[in-house]
Amino acid sequence: MSTLDPPATAYPEWPNVDPEELPATYKKAWLMRQSLAQEIEHYIERGWASSQSDFAVRSGIGHAVLRRWLAGTSWPSTETVASAESVLELPLWPHQNARKPHLRSKGGYDYP
Repeated sequence: MSTLDPPATAYPEWPNVDPEELPATYKKAWLMRQSLAQEIEHYIERGWASSQSDFAVRSGIGHAVLRRWLAGTSWPSTETVASAESVLELPLWPHQNARKPHLRSKGGYDYP
């Protein structure tokens, strides 16, 4: 369980905040939330889903879970993010570049 407050608790104006003024974790959460909301809107515009709730049902995410994620009242679980990324066929979590590009793990992961 995260020790960080959910975004809307930490920032009552969530998601109407300036991401550049947020700490790194909340900025990434904001970017992920924005990407998700934008993709859901595209799916609705293309007719794949009729609403956010319909998108949730079709993607296997509980509609209350999706609503809380978008509202920032709770952090999404790893499984929820993975489900959304699988349905959307794109990564939601913003990529982080290595600050020490000369360090590489055997698994290819970047070191901070």
